[in-house]
Amino acid sequence: MFRHLLTAVVLVALFLPAMALADQITQFSEVSGEPAFTITDNVTFETLTASTSVYLTFDENVIPFGRTPQTATLTWSGTTSSYAHLAFGQWIEEGFSGWFSIMAGTDNLFSGTFSNATLVASGQTANFSETDTPPVITYTSNYLNFSNANVFALALSMTLSSSVSQDTNFRFLNFNHAAATGTFWTDPPPTIVPEPVTLLLSGGALLGLGLLRRKRKS
Repeated sequence: MFRHLLTAVVLVALFLPAMALADQITQFSEVSGEPAFTITDNVTFETLTASTSVYLTFDENVIPFGRTPQTATLTWSGTTSSYAHLAFGQWIEEGFSGWFSIMAGTDNLFSGTFSNATLVASGQTANFSETDTPPVITYTSNYLNFSNANVFALALSMTLSSSVSQDTNFRFLNFNHAAATGTFWTDPPPTIVPEPVTLLLSGGALLGLGLLRRKRKS
C-alpha cells in the first residue's frame, strides 16, 4: 500500500514542476471529438492506440503565427506490461512505451517516442503523461530542431466512453475507448527550421481561408 501511495506522490512531484518550467510546443485536438483512442488488454500486456484526424496548433512563441491550426493525421501506439493499482481513489498504470506521429500526408509536422509514461484514471476521465530529465522522450519535426532541449514532457487528457476499472484478470485497466487532446513541452524551446516553416505558415493561411469561406457560406 505504501508503495502505491508513494508512486502517486512521486508522479505529481515529478511531472507538474517540469511542465511549469518547460515551454509548450504544440497541442492537438480531435477533429471529430469522437473516442478514437482504444485500450486493448492482451493478457500479458496492454496497448493504447489511435488513428484519427486532428487539428495541430503550434505555440506562437515557438513559431510566429503558429496558432493557425494544421489538419493532420495522428497515429498513436503505447504498450505496457505493468499491472494497474489503486491509489488515492485513482487507478494508476505505469510503464507505457511507444511512439506517435502527426503527419500531413508524408510531411512530419510533429512526432516522437516515449518510454515510461503513466496512465492515471478515475471514473470517465484519465491523464496519460510522462516527463524526464535526462529525456527518454524524443521529438522530431520537419519544422523544429530539438537538439538543444534537455527536458521533455507530454500529456493526453482523455474522456472515457465508460468508467475505468480493472479487467477480469485484475491486471490491466479496462475502459475500451476515449477521446483525447494532447499537449507537448520542452525546455529550452526548439529552434525553427526556417524554410519549412514558411511552407507551414502558407499551408496554415490556406486552411484559415478555407475555414472562413465555409463559415461565410453557412
